[in-house]
Amino acid sequence: LLAFGALHALRVHGLSAPEDISVIGCDGIAIAAHSNPPLTTIDQPKYKMGRLAMQLLAKLMQKGAGTNDSNSGYTLMESPLLIRGSTGLLRDK
Repeated sequence: LLAFGALHALRVHGLSAPEDISVIGCDGIAIAAHSNPPLTTIDQPKYKMGRLAMQLLAKLMQKGAGTNDSNSGYTLMESPLLIRGSTGLLRDK
């Protein structure tokens, strides 16, 4: 949603995307494809993130609330860049 605000602020100041600056969102929301210009975005794997969160929550609940798990770690998930009209990346093609 902040990227939509950035596109608006550019227009208010007489600038435009992608001619003056590229704008990229990072939530992969569906409406991004319908903005003017269509917003380039990082498409987060929301379903996989939710499934993993529930698996971790279930594991924590099984161990008990007072258990301190020092193996918290992190999970790296592929998040493709959906290139659309708000970046200059398409102009060279």
